[in-house]
Amino acid sequence: MDKINRQARWLATAISLPITALIVGGALFAAKAGDPVGEPTVSIPQAHPYPSTPVPLKLPRLAGRALTICPDLLSRLPPSLPGMPQRPVAAGTTQSAAYGEPAITVVCGASSPKIGPTDTLFRLDGVCWHSIDQEDATVWTTADREVAVQLTVPREYQAPMEHASHRPFTGEATGAISFLVGYGKWAIRFSSAVVSAVPPLRHLPSGCTN
Repeated sequence: MDKINRQARWLATAISLPITALIVGGALFAAKAGDPVGEPTVSIPQAHPYPSTPVPLKLPRLAGRALTICPDLLSRLPPSLPGMPQRPVAAGTTQSAAYGEPAITVVCGASSPKIGPTDTLFRLDGVCWHSIDQEDATVWTTADREVAVQLTVPREYQAPMEHASHRPFTGEATGAISFLVGYGKWAIRFSSAVVSAVPPLRHLPSGCTN
């Protein structure tokens, strides 16, 4: 009986080792293949009814290239964010959009950001973003585009996250090391639309170069 038990244990071990190796190897491959990570995971706000009234926004006057770039950008924006439908805006439907309540807003044709010497610029999925924390929101503005795009995210949506492709332009290689970017997960939702619709500047700010 002992001999049979020893043989059974040996057989179970022999079978489990290749399976374990496959699982570990698959996990390592997935981690490597996921660098940089694709679409970020975000926490979905609790569902609740949203006001039907349009969201009021202070909008800049469009001129020059912005007259064609902004409508193209708006046509490429996501129709909704996780748990939040797109809401109507009071004016500027070809240059602004709003989501949820309190509203996350996007404005095309905004003023270019004033980049201070100690400010950090973040490259989020191909776009160089500058951020400023205000009392009730964080304002993200593109720093590397012909027409500036501004994203305002109320503090209610703050939820730091880790994402391997979020690398600040600090002059040092960060590889695939993740770091906390707070509201940056929302900027990522709009980066692909910005890349496809808004051409980059010929001469990038010093903080936006690798």
